[in-house]
Amino acid sequence: ATYWNMNNNKQRTINKNALFEGIGLHTGKAVVMKFLPAPENTGVVFIRSDLPNKPKIKASLENVISTNRGTVLKENDAVVNTVEHVLSALKGLGIDNMFIDLNDVEPPVMDGSAREYVKAILEAGIKEQEEPKVYISLKDKLFLEEKGKKMTYLPSDKFEVTFTLAYSDSIIAPQTIHVEINEEEYLRLKDSYILDMEKMNKAKKDMIVMHPLPRVNEIATEVDSDKRAVYFKQAEYGMYVRMALIAKLLGVM
Repeated sequence: ATYWNMNNNKQRTINKNALFEGIGLHTGKAVVMKFLPAPENTGVVFIRSDLPNKPKIKASLENVISTNRGTVLKENDAVVNTVEHVLSALKGLGIDNMFIDLNDVEPPVMDGSAREYVKAILEAGIKEQEEPKVYISLKDKLFLEEKGKKMTYLPSDKFEVTFTLAYSDSIIAPQTIHVEINEEEYLRLKDSYILDMEKMNKAKKDMIVMHPLPRVNEIATEVDSDKRAVYFKQAEYGMYVRMALIAKLLGVM
């Protein structure tokens, strides 16, 4: 089933609570976070239970105050940081309504991606509600360009992404990927990212010295006839562009 189809699609929440405990990525503080079912038309709302009166911060564009190394939301005087991994999981699984209770300023980082949040949502179960989903649709083309990066938004009744990765100073050839994002594809991409990371970890063990992907700073000289640092030239086509796109969709980077 495709859950991103705009026809006859109902709002969704989770069946039961989900609990997370871990460390904040930037604060380094221990934090407890709870996913809680929410009524129809609630949206995604963070609750700072550590603050007086437990203020709420709705996940909306109007409340975004920063996207520098993480998305920061603020409503009145209450702030929540680094919400992109959580929001990726909710969007990827089509969750419209949920309360997210936090006892600190940011969610626990878990494994550094949206994977643990996705797993918890699937274990809690997804509940279809009565009200229809509310969509934002484009009527015209939109273009954005900054520092050599370009984005084009086109009207569509589906969520489709075409992503091209190209660096002038890299030995990685330009690569392009096109995907239609729905719940099934989101989960498939999550699993694909895990496999690609295993390939990259193998590359490191094979004596390749590199910057964090996708740029390559230095390739080690020959180790032996079977372990030459030509991994990037021989790698499966599309792996790097796939990893870069998935990193954005899953909130890994």
